[in-house]
Amino acid sequence: LRGGNGVVPAPDPDAPNRYRRLHAALMTGRIAACHDVSEGGVAVAVAEMAIGGRLGATVDLTTAQTGGRAGGRDVDQVTMLFGESTGRFVCELADADVPWLVEQLAEPVLVLGRVTVEQELCFTTAVGRQLVTLAVATAAFSRVGT
Repeated sequence: LRGGNGVVPAPDPDAPNRYRRLHAALMTGRIAACHDVSEGGVAVAVAEMAIGGRLGATVDLTTAQTGGRAGGRDVDQVTMLFGESTGRFVCELADADVPWLVEQLAEPVLVLGRVTVEQELCFTTAVGRQLVTLAVATAAFSRVGT
């Protein structure tokens, strides 16, 4: 693997239990939508959710608890948006249900932003703000065949 250290990450031994807890939370109906974070990272997961729901979203990493650690290393905002690490999910739920979800998952969660009725995606990081209409995002996804 060029540019990488050539080491395949070890499986997360806690993943099966985490997925069971997430599944139980999903079955309550309090989570409106959930998407895995994989190809393209959080940014693509949020975009796919917005396209599917025909709604917009604002993601503001300047107010989110960023700069955390993952796998023993610091994580910057670009990595948070586009990193393709496994075991992460984006969930849509009411603000009042965030503490409930933390309790259900028995793990911390990161509030990324909000769903909006405006059909646009807005991503804000320490380096600036990027606004994309849902029509442009949908056309981009159509071109790449996702």
